[in-house]
Amino acid sequence: MDLDPLYDKEVTCPNCNLTFYSKKIRSRFIRVNEVYNDYSKDYKDEQLNPVLYEISVCSACGYGFNEQFDSTLKPSIKKQFNQKVSKYWTSQDFSGTRSYEHSVKTYKLAILAAEITNQPYIVRGSLCMKLSWLFRTMNEKQEETRFIVMALEQFEDSYKHGDFIQKGVSELMLLFLLGEYYRKVGKKEQSINYFSKVIQHKDKQKEAAIVEKAREQWQEARAI
Repeated sequence: MDLDPLYDKEVTCPNCNLTFYSKKIRSRFIRVNEVYNDYSKDYKDEQLNPVLYEISVCSACGYGFNEQFDSTLKPSIKKQFNQKVSKYWTSQDFSGTRSYEHSVKTYKLAILAAEITNQPYIVRGSLCMKLSWLFRTMNEKQEETRFIVMALEQFEDSYKHGDFIQKGVSELMLLFLLGEYYRKVGKKEQSINYFSKVIQHKDKQKEAAIVEKAREQWQEARAI
């Protein structure tokens, strides 16, 4: 019997505690053609892109989340979410196979949930970044750029407040992403500034690959 690339993972909604299933892709079926400078990937089979299935959405209350979200919500935060979202939610099923359009909806729900429940800036930025990746694959340039700009705002706040540390993201990685996305939106000065921070960082020896990539992109940014 042929193994299905997708499997059901049991998850529990942090907002209403409903236990449900959300699809994931078995790692053996994920095949990459190319890795881009912002760490997005081109997959041999676009339908077997793990980013499509990263977000779980509770059909009962509309809470969208991934593994980066804080797993426990204060009662006051739940009340806010329920008043702003669940109160108006019409049950939708995101437990099956997802198209890119379907997955876009899950990310928008997760971005909304992250904002209302005060998830760390690095989590919000990562959601916006990955949604921009989906739009890139869909060749929707305007939407890709819109969510890159949103990711930049969240990443700036994450760097300022230092919340990236609690989610296991290195400072060098965050600085590089800031430099790369400023380069993508044509903001040369900001891009060069962040790439320079990577190149001159006190921990640059620990992540030599990122530093080397920053040097390459620093030159690219200067050529804009």
